[in-house]
Amino acid sequence: MALPNVSLSVFLTQQFPEYAAALNPRFVLPTSRGGLCSLLDRSLQVIKENIAREVGGSAGASVTVDIWSGRCLKDSFIAATIHYIGGGSLKNAFLGLKRLKGRHDAKTVKRGYFKILNSVGISESSIYRVVTDSGQT
Repeated sequence: MALPNVSLSVFLTQQFPEYAAALNPRFVLPTSRGGLCSLLDRSLQVIKENIAREVGGSAGASVTVDIWSGRCLKDSFIAATIHYIGGGSLKNAFLGLKRLKGRHDAKTVKRGYFKILNSVGISESSIYRVVTDSGQT
């Protein structure tokens, strides 16, 4: 189940266990915010490991990098997606979003990009191409 932009506290309401039980009666819901975060972190780690393994076994992957900033945003953000062949088919995944501090020069963008790659466990040698919009608007 994917519910974008929903606070984690929704999953800790009295009504949510009834909803979850209707979907899967054997699923045991965490009873605290920490427990819920741990469950999500474990699932995320499995996904990251699968992506890193598939990318490591592919002929080469391409990464798309973009930066968001604006007058109304105090901070800038860098995001990356990866595209690769895995199991005989084209796959893609969102690698992450990180806060970007400093000027948007090549050095800062590269540092943010490497932080995202490292957070997933993908080595730079697995990447064939990196695509950006060159800061164009």
